[in-house]
Amino acid sequence: MFVYICRGVITHNLQVPTTHNSTPQRCPAKIQAQQEHLPTPKESEMSERETGQRVAVLVCVAEPLLAVGVRTSLAAEPDIQLIDSEHACDGRNVDVLVADTDTAAALALDRQRQRLGPRLEFAAILAISPQAREHAVRCALEQGIRGLVLTRSPVHDLLAGVRALASGGRYLCPQIRWQMAQVSQREVLTSREDEVLRLLTMGLCNKSIARDLEIAVGTVKAHVKSIMGKLDASCRTEAARIATERGLMDLPATPSRRVKTLGATNRPRRALLSQPFLIPQGDEPARAVV
Repeated sequence: MFVYICRGVITHNLQVPTTHNSTPQRCPAKIQAQQEHLPTPKESEMSERETGQRVAVLVCVAEPLLAVGVRTSLAAEPDIQLIDSEHACDGRNVDVLVADTDTAAALALDRQRQRLGPRLEFAAILAISPQAREHAVRCALEQGIRGLVLTRSPVHDLLAGVRALASGGRYLCPQIRWQMAQVSQREVLTSREDEVLRLLTMGLCNKSIARDLEIAVGTVKAHVKSIMGKLDASCRTEAARIATERGLMDLPATPSRRVKTLGATNRPRRALLSQPFLIPQGDEPARAVV
């Protein structure tokens, strides 16, 4: 071995094989794959993704603009396959149903009544909600909806929810998780306290609440005291305000008008409480809010 010193650089005269052309050498794995007509690892991964391994998603969103945004975001992902609603009952089973809150609730109810087709029977439901109200979140989870994101959530929350549900898990976007974390830090109202709080927020007195729920007035007072303690409220009015702000239940914006309606009719009050609230929207006819 000879050592040459040229311009301050020491090089060794090693026996390095040379080629007669300047063609760069190929990776041995690629050469072997080409000789044996086998796909490279990356090509193999893409082929598996394109041959039935993708997540089948059916979008059922009533609002056109929201539906376009959801479908566009999902269609851009290579591991997600959008299913046409007209062919939802044909071909492969649907893995995830993405729907707005009303449609998601209807789908969950149809599943409980075994009205969904065989292709949709085992699909997980991901609901897109306009707001993270505690009552709405609790109702959705009780109905069997396994994922919740907000309309203002970033796209990666939607994608994360679809993939989580497809793998058999559940998903709540960060905003809803934070909301539910705040709920878990305080005492939860019982079902009877929920009923009392709903009537209390509508402006009914203890005697009226007792008559509607068919319980004693003293029992109502005990429930009201417990509600005020759990909500950290100093009076009934503050308890009603806190319940409305936190979204503990769905109520119209002007409950006092509802109370007048109850007193202006001779129909039984219990029957009226089961009816949807009617909220006029400008010049449009009244809209029912359940």
